[in-house]
Amino acid sequence: MSSRLGEILIVTEELAGLNRSGGIGACALGQSLHLRSLGYQVDVLITDLDCSQATQREQLRNFSSFTVRFLRDLVDADDVISQPVDAISKSYCVYRYVKSQNYHVVHFNDWLGSGFYTAMARRQGLISSVIVTHLHGSSEWVRRHNKNLPRLEEFETEAIEKSQIENSDLVISPSEYLLDWYTASGIRLPKSRVCNWLLPQWFNDGFDGEQPLSCAPVAPGSIDTLIFFGRHERRKGFELFLSAAAVFPKSFQPNLVFLGRFDRLNQEFSGSAALRKLSGYGGEIDFVNDLHQQDALRFIRKAKSALCVMPSVVENSPCVVGECFTIGTPFIATNVGGIAELIAPDSRKACLPEAEPKALADAIQRAAVLGIDRLESTLVPRRIKEAWAEIHAALQQNAKEMVEVDSSRPLVSVCITHYERPNFLRLALQQLEAQSYDNVEIVIVDDGSRTKESHEELDIIERTNFRFPVKILREPNKYLGAARNTAARHAKGDYLLFHDDDNVAEKQEIEVFVKAALSSGADVLTCQAFVFRADDERGPFVHDIVGQERRSIEFYPIGIGGIFSYFRNRFGDANALIKRSVFAKLGGFTELRGVGFEDWELFLRAHLMGYKLGIVPEPLFHYRVSSGGMLATGDIAQNFQRIFEAVDGVKSTADGDIIRYAISGDLSEQITNLTCYNLSKERAADHHRRLMSVDPNSSEAREILAELAVKLGRTRDAINISVGRQREELVRQASQGKLKPRLHRQELQHETIRTGDRGQGYILRGWLVDRCGHPRNPKAMLFGHEYFKPLLVERYERPDVQRALGLDDSTNLGVKALLQRERSELLLDKITFARSAKIAMPKSGHAKLLCGESQLKGHIDNMVACDAIRVPLPQDESWEGEMEIVTGHGVDVAVKWNSKAIEFGSPQSYRKHFVIPCLDRRSEAVDIFLPLGISVDVYFY
Repeated sequence: MSSRLGEILIVTEELAGLNRSGGIGACALGQSLHLRSLGYQVDVLITDLDCSQATQREQLRNFSSFTVRFLRDLVDADDVISQPVDAISKSYCVYRYVKSQNYHVVHFNDWLGSGFYTAMARRQGLISSVIVTHLHGSSEWVRRHNKNLPRLEEFETEAIEKSQIENSDLVISPSEYLLDWYTASGIRLPKSRVCNWLLPQWFNDGFDGEQPLSCAPVAPGSIDTLIFFGRHERRKGFELFLSAAAVFPKSFQPNLVFLGRFDRLNQEFSGSAALRKLSGYGGEIDFVNDLHQQDALRFIRKAKSALCVMPSVVENSPCVVGECFTIGTPFIATNVGGIAELIAPDSRKACLPEAEPKALADAIQRAAVLGIDRLESTLVPRRIKEAWAEIHAALQQNAKEMVEVDSSRPLVSVCITHYERPNFLRLALQQLEAQSYDNVEIVIVDDGSRTKESHEELDIIERTNFRFPVKILREPNKYLGAARNTAARHAKGDYLLFHDDDNVAEKQEIEVFVKAALSSGADVLTCQAFVFRADDERGPFVHDIVGQERRSIEFYPIGIGGIFSYFRNRFGDANALIKRSVFAKLGGFTELRGVGFEDWELFLRAHLMGYKLGIVPEPLFHYRVSSGGMLATGDIAQNFQRIFEAVDGVKSTADGDIIRYAISGDLSEQITNLTCYNLSKERAADHHRRLMSVDPNSSEAREILAELAVKLGRTRDAINISVGRQREELVRQASQGKLKPRLHRQELQHETIRTGDRGQGYILRGWLVDRCGHPRNPKAMLFGHEYFKPLLVERYERPDVQRALGLDDSTNLGVKALLQRERSELLLDKITFARSAKIAMPKSGHAKLLCGESQLKGHIDNMVACDAIRVPLPQDESWEGEMEIVTGHGVDVAVKWNSKAIEFGSPQSYRKHFVIPCLDRRSEAVDIFLPLGISVDVYFY
């Protein structure tokens, strides 16, 4: 291995112009160009496994100033490791490459934790490369702000990201905001610094970066297009932008372009959500989802009369703002996260409204109608380049400095448990005696072996003079936990190294373990391992046809704990180094006979009690894989009971993420079912549902989306969205008049209606359950001397009722009902509706709900008298069934048509769309139920 002075590695999942167009890719490219301009040797390692030298051959021609390498190619050439499948295994493959090259400085991103093992090795003194982590926003930061439901794999990724940050030599953030967020989240930041990213455009010939970047002013009335610039995510403000566009007045409806990748929102395809929510929008709608960063900026630059909108609801320091400043394109963003740090104070009021629909809509209209002055930034590229040059110079100096390593040689007690495997025990001792570390004692506990062969082997060991002291303890069979505890009680070392008799040590195992423990200060260390098969009596040292040892790494433990540790063991094997004092405080292993997971349980208790855990990324022993071992043949329920009791014993505090994970399956199903139900009431419902099940950014999704636009009568949008033969066919049909465009927001009928003072019914909210806590629906209501029957009942979640009654589930405990005056004298069995407080009623009297059974519990939270107003339907043949009710009160509204079809709507703002599918043309009117004294406008389009 040769040292290459001044060589720097940048590890990134994406690189602008190569595979993706996100901010991380732009920053990685800018950083690479800057380092090359300073004279450093630069390698870039792409961890995206879809990329290889072969697949990116054409794009690589654009990156001649530095070397681009691909993790996929490196893994294909490494016959030891298994193909990586997730962030953890990719991180390990990155470590193997970094270790083999001895770079002076390695740059990582926080997202996906590709530097986890490398940073861990740095803290353990196993590599000398200086580790730098760039903060863009971790997976946890993204998940929380997108309100995504977590999976165990995501918890693991978040854990390695956190560990990588804490073990780095330096973290660099483009905003103070993100440093504060990490600190508030409990992450122990090492040395940190705030420094803006470097954009690739700043290294183009002729670029002048001497002055603060600014955007061109906007002339009054010059904007005809709004470009939503970003991925279709909740945190990027996609839904916020749709809500703002929905309240634009009819006099202001510019064309909309969504420039960014499609996504899903509550399982709904983002493109269909836009067409659904803006179905009556007057301007054209288009989606551009396949442009790389440079092409996206060229697209924006060509749109001379466009205003970019980046309405994030949370943000770190978005490159899109810097890119707009770089090309001089005016924009509207939102006042969240670190965005304000990029904009000069005097310009913030004009372009940074609050992140809510009306404020965003007002800011966009104000900019488009009245214009805005030139926007000034805080970004001065020359100064930013100089700051990075200082950082790189300091990092190079750090790389030259030697890392201090504790040279003490503490005693290590190797604790071996043995049961009926004399051949394996002999090989284990042989490898331990060959250790490079010399301050060792070996304690062997025979856990009740009965065979003659085992006893003879133990006798031979007792008569043999070994390099290290060897002590043999014989006791009745009590199983692994008890045997290990016996060894620990007789050990004298500062550290205990637990070693099963079928584990085979590498010669440097103890030396590396001790060095890693002393350098990092870890209390518990597991390690990586080679794998060999149980049926090979020769042990791990099998040679292939050319005489080389076969070595295989198939598992990727991470040593550290997290929420995922309650559900599966990612700590590693029991072949671990533990401080003897810590082992004693943990109380050792629990001694359960015939029950597995004792190592998982011990590591979990250490994690929950706050001890420092870690993993040595080097394979320090050979692990025997057996199909007939305890974990394969034992009682799974009993094994897991051990984990449950370990958590009970520590009495750990519940974490919100545990609850998120626990309900994620049920909640995801509920969200999907509700979205499917709501979309079933939309026009072209089948297209909406089909889009839920395809890859959002596939050609198939775009084709279905174009078909949806046709179904909605948005012919021009359909042509914009479509590509290839589909576009040619749509253009042909449109030219022949076969596609009849819908008149966007042209009113076919409009009425203003107002309820009177004579109620025909009530809309009530509350909760109602039987004595077992099961939800129940009202069948009628007695109020005074009048009777009311339900036209519509909907159930909803009431977690407050769940907590108050001590129930397991809050689903459907709440009830919302529309009850209409009933003239029939037919009565059901009467029961008084239980309530915990007097209810203010529209007139004197008491309400009784009739449910046909007794012993119910419940409460009426709100009960409002309502009237039904009949509104005639349009008779125009072009009407497709879209109705809009506009009210400024945010009240409950119900609509009835076809004598039986009925649905609730609860406007969150002053608009609500009801789409009536499969309309029966024999119906001539709809009934709208509204609270008394309310006036609303009703539009049909």
